[in-house]
Amino acid sequence: MRIFRLNAMVLALVFSLLIEGISDGLYRWLATSFSTPSLADKLCDLDLFIHKPAAKLAQMFYPPSHWPGVGAHILFYIFAVCEFWVLTFAAIKIFRHFYWSSDDKSRAA
Repeated sequence: MRIFRLNAMVLALVFSLLIEGISDGLYRWLATSFSTPSLADKLCDLDLFIHKPAAKLAQMFYPPSHWPGVGAHILFYIFAVCEFWVLTFAAIKIFRHFYWSSDDKSRAA
């Protein structure tokens, strides 16, 4: 698989941007489409739980009186992408460490 031979940092950035874009679009669609308590509420709660560190970091720079401002949202999404970047980078490194055998590593170099 040629995609896994790319630089891990760049690959993690691409995956984190994709994951963040998909999760944000899904969150906004579910939040506006369904008004009754359902699976949509559970998925929205899960998204808020995952983004809690990014929200807390954004609140350190923008107090609750300035929330939800444009600058606060931009900073929140930057922190959320960084959060997913760390998670996907760790997942790629773990996958490469345990999945590739020594023969695959010598062929990739």
